[in-house]
Amino acid sequence: MKFGLILIAVCWASSYLLARRYITPKPDGSFQTVRFLLPEIIAASGLLALLTVGFFWQILLTEAWMPAGGGDLAPYLYPNYRFAAEHLKQGTLPLWNPHLYSGTPFAADIQSGLFYPINLLVFLLVPDLSYEWMEYLAVFHFWTADMSQVDWQKIYKRYQKLLDRVATRTEFSDLVWEMQGE
Repeated sequence: MKFGLILIAVCWASSYLLARRYITPKPDGSFQTVRFLLPEIIAASGLLALLTVGFFWQILLTEAWMPAGGGDLAPYLYPNYRFAAEHLKQGTLPLWNPHLYSGTPFAADIQSGLFYPINLLVFLLVPDLSYEWMEYLAVFHFWTADMSQVDWQKIYKRYQKLLDRVATRTEFSDLVWEMQGE
């Protein structure tokens, strides 16, 4: 059995620990810990973990690749993430990638994922970043997206007033890009 189920269990355990820290403001401005939501949060995170395992069962329980043939993970993201992990483990910040074209900025490239906290943990803690870990990161992001409880309706309302000003396909693409970045 793959390491993926252990990863899902760790995700569930981390949600339990986060749920223990669930805080709410008091009327006087201080914060108090809310314990009455703990069972619901744990149940929801466990259910979402089971649904994630159910959706990605072939990746987590067999030797299947996601997506078939690797998609963007294999030819683009995996070499970038591997490059970042190797340099960070050597104690250097990879500002420049000499392997692309005649050299290209690496840290400034948003696709490098260099400063994303979850990636940093994986880059620094995983001894040998393999393609399998790239798949685990993708699966983990489905679970965290469900757990993050993003209020998409609020984000939509924030950007809806800008739709009247969009005149080209490029402007619309930029608007959608900004909305997804929320």
